[in-house]
Amino acid sequence: MTKSRVGFIQSALNILNVRVNEKFILKSTNLLLYSINPNFDFYRIDGTGKILMHSKFQNTWIVSTIQLVDLFNGNYKIVKNRFKPELNQLYYTYDFDSNINYLKPIIRKWKNTMIDFSLYKIKFVFETEEECLNKIPWAYQVLTNKPVNKILQTNIKL
Repeated sequence: MTKSRVGFIQSALNILNVRVNEKFILKSTNLLLYSINPNFDFYRIDGTGKILMHSKFQNTWIVSTIQLVDLFNGNYKIVKNRFKPELNQLYYTYDFDSNINYLKPIIRKWKNTMIDFSLYKIKFVFETEEECLNKIPWAYQVLTNKPVNKILQTNIKL
């Protein structure tokens, strides 16, 4: 595969807000025209731009007849599953000190502890540091029960 094709595929994935081989669910925007086979539970896009679907019953991935153009035309909507780490997998969450408005991403290892499940329940578990950083204003509001305004956002130190 050429370098320009790889760049094109990566740009397409960025627009669709998915990563190579990230699992997601597809929803049809028009069930009469665009059907979803119920025998497949997840989809993913590989590095070549092919959409693969996962068979519930055979636990295998096969190439889908759905193509990238179908996603861009709005025939299907990508629905992501919320990230939940496996045992011993690293994840990002927050370190917070309400006295000085300090909120920063930290890395933790998932150990199936009460803390892990509590952070997951309040949606403070992220797969990447970027996702964690992007949610800082929202997290601050959840933790302090104060509305986030422009002035407050600039006081949240990273």
